[in-house]
Amino acid sequence: MDSADRFSEIARSFQASEIRELMKLLGRPGLITFAGGMPDEEHFPHPEIISIIESLTPAQRAAAYQYGPTPGYPPLLEALSSYLLEKGIRCGSDNLIVTTGAQQALHLVARILLDPQDVVIVEDPSFIGAMNAFLSFRALLVGVPILSDGPDLERLEKAVKLHSSRLKFVYVIPNFQNPSGITYSLEKRRLLLEMAEKHDFLILEDDPYCELFFEGEETVYRSLKSMDDHERVIYLGTFSKTLAPGFRIGYAVASKTIKEKMELAKQSVDACSPSFSQVVAAEYLKRGLCAHYVASMRRVYHDKCRTMLDVLERELPSTVSFTRPKGGFFIWLTLPTGADARTVFQECVEHGVAFVTGAGFCIEAKGEERIRLAFSNASLMDIKKGTALLCSVLRKYYPPR
Repeated sequence: MDSADRFSEIARSFQASEIRELMKLLGRPGLITFAGGMPDEEHFPHPEIISIIESLTPAQRAAAYQYGPTPGYPPLLEALSSYLLEKGIRCGSDNLIVTTGAQQALHLVARILLDPQDVVIVEDPSFIGAMNAFLSFRALLVGVPILSDGPDLERLEKAVKLHSSRLKFVYVIPNFQNPSGITYSLEKRRLLLEMAEKHDFLILEDDPYCELFFEGEETVYRSLKSMDDHERVIYLGTFSKTLAPGFRIGYAVASKTIKEKMELAKQSVDACSPSFSQVVAAEYLKRGLCAHYVASMRRVYHDKCRTMLDVLERELPSTVSFTRPKGGFFIWLTLPTGADARTVFQECVEHGVAFVTGAGFCIEAKGEERIRLAFSNASLMDIKKGTALLCSVLRKYYPPR
């Protein structure tokens, strides 16, 4: 029986993520991949996790195996509140909720705020997972170009005014943006908050990479939420980059009203996030293991990023430009006008290296002229070899003028 004609309009609108589809094709031995934005699996904090599990009390073990409260395991909420306070974000049980990864938080926000044909303004390019979450509720996405220090605020304000009657929120990734690697300046952050107050809109801030900076002080990368005096910002965080993505622990900080609606929406989705993961994450925070692990991973990711940049700077043709991130997982390449990254991709795979083309990340930007490279889960040796292979193909197609 063919059930296709039984699907809802929303289900018929679902589209597979280019990255997820690509990952199915990349299992062949020897292929170097810069496609998935995954943490370095060679450095997961396995000994620390085992130590936590072995030392759980009977009460903690019982909580780990049982259903838990929808908003989250109370000791984790308490530990998260302290952890976020160190970053300038004041929150408690009234405005903090644990989610099954930050992806679920995106889904819940979309579910409680979006009606069909509502407008969401996003950076252009932006994170595929977020855009798909918004589109699944039949939102209209409006892209605003992202510059070297954050969004084009003039274009953003024009878009806000044009779509004011249906605008629900502006979605941003201020730190080491996915896919571009760009970081907002503090001035852009301040002006964005002022614009939100002036024009009365919400900001959905996605901050998965905030702690993975390579240079400067943490205050340079402070969240919009830490600067938010008027509850304009819904803040999303995750343990996927600072513990392990398999634990599926994210969280959201929002106004009491929005948090309560997210809780109600979550009750019909999964009732509660994985209890075992929450119990471990609570101890991981309380014992200070997160801060220690993050400090070590900054060095790991900095070395990987620097290695890739060194090869790009040395071997990439001058006709191709690229970002130089100060943290995170990604480098964003811009090919010459009229280029087709898919052609480059096909030849690169034949030579043993893969990446993600830019089309899926872009709304109005010319995604076919863009390439995203993720250095996070490749070895230093593979980064050197794979980046050199990519550069050789790019030199063939786009030689220096």
